[in-house]
Amino acid sequence: MDSLDEIDEWGKALVARGATVLHCEQLVVGKVVRYYDGQSERSNGCNCPVLELEKGHTFVVGTTKKFVELAPEEVAFFGALTNLVGYALRIATLQAKPRNIEIERFGQLVTAALRMQLAVLSGRGKRP
Repeated sequence: MDSLDEIDEWGKALVARGATVLHCEQLVVGKVVRYYDGQSERSNGCNCPVLELEKGHTFVVGTTKKFVELAPEEVAFFGALTNLVGYALRIATLQAKPRNIEIERFGQLVTAALRMQLAVLSGRGKRP
């Protein structure tokens, strides 16, 4: 577990660098725009450390280990990947509509397909 001083130093450094982070549990990526130490500055009255990302996500920071700072190449890759996935989802929507696939089932099937493809890429799965 990180000390509050370590978290404070880490959070302020992320803001100063304009760092982009990945929250490993929530799988959210974003540029760090504010850090609240929970003492002199509070986020919505919270008296604990909080990171705020540019799209409005906020995370209480109990440990720095739940975050990964992304390198510029990873940030660029994430942007390109987001566009590619968006394109693939538009094509999948065109396939789902005439089959009357409901949106909840569509989301479940997309998630299952992504998990399967990741397993195949990692060598743990086989293509259907």
